[in-house]
Amino acid sequence: MKPPNSLSRFRHPISRYRGLVALAFSLCLCGALAQPMQGWPEELESLQEEARAMARPVLLVFSGSDWCGPCIRLQREVLTDPAFVQFAAEELLVVTADFPRKKKNALSPELAGQNRLLADRYNPSGRFPLLLLLQPDGRLLGEVADQVVRTDELIGRIRELRERAVAQSYERTLALMGSRFELTVVAPDPATAAAHLDAAVEEIRRIEGLLSSWDPHSQTSAVNRAAGAEAVAVDHELFSLLQRALRISELTQGAFDPTVGPLLQLWRFDGSLHELPAQCQIDSALTLVGSRQIVLDEQSGTVGLPRAGMRLGFGAIGKGYAADRAARILRSRGVSSGVVNAGGDLLAWGRQPDGEPWQVGIADPVEPERIFSWLPVSDQAVVTSGDYERFVEIDGRRYSHILDPRTGYPAAGLKSVTVIAASAELADALATGIFVLGKEVGLDLVDQLPGIECILVDSDDRLFTSRGLELKPAK
Repeated sequence: MKPPNSLSRFRHPISRYRGLVALAFSLCLCGALAQPMQGWPEELESLQEEARAMARPVLLVFSGSDWCGPCIRLQREVLTDPAFVQFAAEELLVVTADFPRKKKNALSPELAGQNRLLADRYNPSGRFPLLLLLQPDGRLLGEVADQVVRTDELIGRIRELRERAVAQSYERTLALMGSRFELTVVAPDPATAAAHLDAAVEEIRRIEGLLSSWDPHSQTSAVNRAAGAEAVAVDHELFSLLQRALRISELTQGAFDPTVGPLLQLWRFDGSLHELPAQCQIDSALTLVGSRQIVLDEQSGTVGLPRAGMRLGFGAIGKGYAADRAARILRSRGVSSGVVNAGGDLLAWGRQPDGEPWQVGIADPVEPERIFSWLPVSDQAVVTSGDYERFVEIDGRRYSHILDPRTGYPAAGLKSVTVIAASAELADALATGIFVLGKEVGLDLVDQLPGIECILVDSDDRLFTSRGLELKPAK
């Protein structure tokens, strides 16, 4: 586990995520904070000493106490609220930079000069009211408020900024489920991050043991061994996942199918295939493929494959499910921000420590090393399936590992499909199904699904998006 470089990126042939460093959280909101990363003006030695001695964050309040209506309300309703007064006394140093206009309220020349220095440094555009949170050394943590808010909202925002100031993102990379997993959590310290990451890895390994068709002890393997003989009782978790997989198979007109295993065995994308399978072999394998053949008994919790040689597999949905489960474990442990990248099945929630959203880079199909567009992602999954992942070349032609369960041949016409959805499980399965369906049918399907978007790259390197997605060129 390591805290990543602040500009590190996950590189993927079509999608990548990266962390961006903002100069200041509120700079992107209003553009009003000049030189936000500098500390106190040198002339304010007494203020510097007081802030550092207390070792507390500083709430800097810009106010016009006798002319600014919102400032007056904020002072009366919030800043003098006993709940806020107690909170501030225990956790903050409050500094008010007031700019009264009436002569009777004029400040001393010394205090007026101090306030002007503060305004020049932190509020050059003259916004009132404006509440900023600073570190004891005067560096900006972020904007707290520029209008009247409730007391609890103000306290919550201050606490959020304080936590963000000490939080970092921590990564762990390892091989699981036959893929490279990259887990990222935002945590206050390495020990806390390690405990969270351990829990996520344990959950992914548990799911691998449940779903893997390569593990002879898994329930999936037990179902496959019993094909053509008897139904097998499975855990409710596997049963429910299979039910959802069958619904997606119906949705994609059979383009996504968890029984495609016999065809994968025939095509052998391991480097050992040097000539196309015979048509009679493909026809024979197709008799063992078809999700509608699966027999589910909800009452007994059993799964049956009626023909010997049928195979159940979760390769096109399992990593997405594992990403969802790992994220759920992390969130249940209080991890408010993180990323689970399961070999290209990426799920992100919350924000980076600096307050910026996680971003996924969409690669230019013509120049894959160049980012065409950055896509902000929060509480969403982004999953890509492509013909570059695994393939065979026979007689100068590339054949993708993504097979069409209806024809028995590799899908053609698209180079990659990226699906954006609320869950990685759904995005994973849909990405495979859309790859098989092709551009026109795939886009038409996505445009009918609420909350789902997609990006397609065809065999001519042309990029297409679903109706609700607009990609802005990267700057």
